[in-house]
Amino acid sequence: MTKSETTNTGLHRRQELRFIERALRGGWGVTSEQRAIARDLADEVLDDDNAFDRERQAAERVLKLLGEST
Repeated sequence: MTKSETTNTGLHRRQELRFIERALRGGWGVTSEQRAIARDLADEVLDDDNAFDRERQAAERVLKLLGEST
């Protein structure tokens, strides 16, 4: 994987995590299926040794919000 592919993948994952975070904070109707997908994505980022700090921070925020909203 090239550096640009890694950056592009990281950018998309971070954008998706930020969107999920906004949905959870905003009280949007997030289904249990969507929560499971969000949890899987956050876990994927945290397990990725090549993930950037911003990705990890976004994943941690999402997991925290998922824990608070259950």
